[in-house]
Amino acid sequence: MRSWRQANELHATLVTLYELDHEQELTGIAVPVLDACIADLKTALVEGDPVLAPIKDVISVEAIEAGDPIRVADALFVVAALRSRLPNASASSAALLRAQRL
Repeated sequence: MRSWRQANELHATLVTLYELDHEQELTGIAVPVLDACIADLKTALVEGDPVLAPIKDVISVEAIEAGDPIRVADALFVVAALRSRLPNASASSAALLRAQRL
C-alpha cells in the first residue's frame, strides 16, 4: 500500500506541475528525489516486468552531476507507467476511493 500511495502522491504532484506549465522542468534537489522515488517504486514491481527494462536508469548520475533538468512531462509518463504496473493497483485504488469518501 505504501508504494501505491507514494505513486499516487508523486503522480498528483507531477500532474499539478504539468498543468501549471507544460514545459516545466525539474532541477536541483528535485532530480535526485525523483530518482529515489522512481527507484523505490521499481522495487515494488515484479522482476521481469517488461516496463522495468527501459526504466533501468531514468536519471543517470551524469545527468544529475551535469545539472540537466528533467521534463515534468517525461517524469509524469514514467511514474504513470510504473503506477499502472503496481501489484493490486486496482484494489488499492478502490480502497483509496472508499477512504476518501469517509
